[in-house]
Amino acid sequence: MMMTTIFSVLLCLALALAVSLLVLRCFFPKAWRLVQLARIWTSPARTRRPDAIAEACGRSGPIFIKLGQWLSTRRDLLPVELCDAIGVLHEQVPCFHSRADKRHAETTIPGLVVGELLGGGCIAQVYAGTFRAPSGSLCKVAVKVRRQDVSAALDTDLAIFLRAAQFAEWMFPGLKWLSLADFVLQFSTYLRKQTDLRMEAANLQRFEHNIEPEKARVPGVHAATETVLVTDLVEGISLSKFLQQKHPEAIRRQVFDLLTDLICCMCLRDRFVHGDLHPGNIMVSLEEAHSSCVCRKASIPVITLIDAGIAIEQTRYFSDSLSKALRAATWRDADGFGRALAELHEREGLCTHVVDMPGLIRELGCIGMAGCFPDCEEEIWSVLFRTREEYLSARTSEYFNKLLDILSSHKVRVCPNLWSMTTAFALIEGSMKELGYAIDIVEIAAPYLFTYENITGQLKAVLLQSSSSELLRSLLLGSSSAQPDTSTKKVV
Repeated sequence: MMMTTIFSVLLCLALALAVSLLVLRCFFPKAWRLVQLARIWTSPARTRRPDAIAEACGRSGPIFIKLGQWLSTRRDLLPVELCDAIGVLHEQVPCFHSRADKRHAETTIPGLVVGELLGGGCIAQVYAGTFRAPSGSLCKVAVKVRRQDVSAALDTDLAIFLRAAQFAEWMFPGLKWLSLADFVLQFSTYLRKQTDLRMEAANLQRFEHNIEPEKARVPGVHAATETVLVTDLVEGISLSKFLQQKHPEAIRRQVFDLLTDLICCMCLRDRFVHGDLHPGNIMVSLEEAHSSCVCRKASIPVITLIDAGIAIEQTRYFSDSLSKALRAATWRDADGFGRALAELHEREGLCTHVVDMPGLIRELGCIGMAGCFPDCEEEIWSVLFRTREEYLSARTSEYFNKLLDILSSHKVRVCPNLWSMTTAFALIEGSMKELGYAIDIVEIAAPYLFTYENITGQLKAVLLQSSSSELLRSLLLGSSSAQPDTSTKKVV
């Protein structure tokens, strides 16, 4: 009798708990999500094992996976073991073959047959497949299918992050200058763009238009909807796997040159940058090219960019400011470099609470010179580093961390475009160094900084602003009516 009563009580409690959780899930999704996150993170928070933290990030959804991917590049902030553990999220996001994905994709795109699962990211999963075009031709393709309910999960998590940011600003008024809520909103825009696969299709087509095939390639787009994207199936291996293999030094050097030139091309010429350049999104293949000098076939590396859901569109002013800063670096003009970056942040309204603008310009100039040259004077690098060894071994992520420290100490918020571009470069910098060559920013950027159009444009601007020569002004403007009156004016 006693056992029956205990069992009945326990059953009632279990039913009450189940009903409570069901009500919580249906009517209070944010509270339910907090319960889920607490359950996922309780064990990793207690053990603090890197592999447990990486697993928790993978189970927690798109936002945590993206944060994990970014944090894995910050070896200056986190232990190396933790960075290595969460770094697997670049290529090993939890995936599973879904019949619903197959059915949805084949129904949405006529002529498509979905095959085996290849992998996936936090937003979508990728399958191999075949596609019969309207012309009747059959080709192998990669089929990207958006994960189910990913949009709802993003909305819930971003709402929680936004409330947390607002609460932090309310609790600590000194943080208001950071605009944490604005940062969360920018991050949400950045993620939501990835949920519409038509955006990725447009990005791929734009990269194909911008980038010459000898620099890099992108997979061609066959069909795209909001939830399904069909592209060419890319041959080759990821850059991370390429680095683990043994290749001739000439091939490694060619890959390095292709990557450095590609980055400068996107940043300084096209103003349209792939925003997720981790090694898993860069495919390397070797193709045979006929060598006319020795009448034999030689292997050349080919770079292909995939997963272009994140793309950074730079404003004209940002691109011009970046070029201006790098040209100043070329002439070792620290003040000019610092002034260009300070003016960029001021123009974008990020300096409303600035403290000590001259000091900010000087420190930004020092970080620019130290980042561009390995042989700066001690008075430059000592502003940022304690020893010369620390200065010479610093990576992009460390410079970015110091840049954030400088801006923070002067109450200036970081420019979103600068943050996105630096983060994108930090993702690939480690792999480029593993190729075995030093990165000379000024040297690789020079062909894009000192083009004929840039030089003549700057000369024209200087002459047009000068009041000493009305004749040159009229010639540059092409106006015959602006000839100076030599009877009353002297042409210098």
